Amino acid sequence: MKKIILMLVMGFCITNQIFSKEKNLITTDLLTLTAGVLNARYEKPFKNNSTLEFRGAILSQNIGDWKLNGFGLGAGYYFYPNKNLLKELFYGPSVNLSIVNAEYTYQTVDINTMTLIKTTDKASGTLISLGFEVGYKWIFKGGYTLGVGVGVGLGIGEITVAGSKLNYGSTGLSRLSLDIGYAW
Repeated sequence: MKKIILMLVMGFCITNQIFSKEKNLITTDLLTLTAGVLNARYEKPFKNNSTLEFRGAILSQNIGDWKLNGFGLGAGYYFYPNKNLLKELFYGPSVNLSIVNAEYTYQTVDINTMTLIKTTDKASGTLISLGFEVGYKWIFKGGYTLGVGVGVGLGIGEITVAGSKLNYGSTGLSRLSLDIGYAW
């Protein structure tokens, strides 16, 4: 699946070289991708020295006895103080919504019958995070891009484990990215 997405992105980038440069930017975060999360970001100029970014991510993994799946949607509003939209220094607020489900399957022994019982516990969570991000982007000849970013944020949400609901809140790192992509 990752190869198909990457091939589609690369094909899109190659066929769009005929358009004017630096009006749109599409990227993927390599750090998140190596963790098994498919992700994409689309950024477009908005007003004056600012851009809007829309992002999405899909998680689907089996790790041992764990099955994880989920998705995330987000947006960012970035300012470019050097007036070079889509490249160089940027900073601004962001908001994200993440929904994750997890299942853990294990075996226990029924003491009465001395048989193995397969049990699956489930958990789910919904998280909204508000953050502030800063980063730097380069656009190379041909429209290929490289970017780095870091962000901090406040996350609030609810986690359900075995039918019990727990409120969740945290502060900390909300973005650590190494982005590659294409500008056209």
